[in-house]
Amino acid sequence: MQHKNSLEKANQVLAQYAVNLGDPVYPGPDEVKKTLAEFEFRQTHDSFFLYFDVRQSRIKRVGSNLKKVLGISHLDWEGWMGLIHPDFVSIYTEFGFAAYQASLKYAKEIKETNASYSINLPLQRTFPDGTKEYWLVKQSAYPFEFDANGMMVSHLNTYTLISRFDQYTPMQPFVLFDYETQDEVGAEIRALTRKSVMGLFYPQLATRHQTTLLSYWEEFSKFKFDLAPMPNSLSIAEQLKKSQQTILDYNKAILEASRESFPLSEFTDIRSVVSFLFHLFGPVHQGK
Repeated sequence: MQHKNSLEKANQVLAQYAVNLGDPVYPGPDEVKKTLAEFEFRQTHDSFFLYFDVRQSRIKRVGSNLKKVLGISHLDWEGWMGLIHPDFVSIYTEFGFAAYQASLKYAKEIKETNASYSINLPLQRTFPDGTKEYWLVKQSAYPFEFDANGMMVSHLNTYTLISRFDQYTPMQPFVLFDYETQDEVGAEIRALTRKSVMGLFYPQLATRHQTTLLSYWEEFSKFKFDLAPMPNSLSIAEQLKKSQQTILDYNKAILEASRESFPLSEFTDIRSVVSFLFHLFGPVHQGK
């Protein structure tokens, strides 16, 4: 059900972006053919690429290394969504929504710099013996074709294996731009994505729980940079001027909401939740 809902949301996002897109006019057919050949040639033993048409929500071409990297012979849009770790399908969809929103706002800048951006996400691999595992993969997206108004019509994505995935695998940076000139665009996508992803389970949390979660996140960020000890219920209670038992009750509510929203991530306590958020978005102040 989660996969079906995320696929429907993804299709809605693409339809919303594609409604005003025209036919591609740049680059020309010869340059398109040349670029696709270059991407095919660049594939390594642990990478492949795909060519995605935004107007049709369709994967038009997949690199020849797909079988070697993911262990499958065919890939369409629905199948692609099914490869993403269930706990991250909604996150990926929200990221796509944020990226396409930024593409609308910064169409001119994106076309002129041809900037790319990268995210890390867990994808399912199938091995020759039939076993399946999730591996962390770096996806780099390159705006490719543009219509007469300078709007992106298609993009090329490359995928490179990083490591076997579990809930302790660092995801950061979730969004990384390759050009310094794209800092403003990148910051907006990060902010939009963070807001959307937090919205996946924030509605289940009262304001007091949200405040507590952000306090943990902020202190955990300091801890990761050796600026403070690992946060605990006592330190957060002192910071928020609450009793330790009150904070422990808040922790329980946050943990329950997090487990409901990300059921496969096996959260054990509040710190595992903020570690998850930190590895997605980095220090909390970056998202404010």
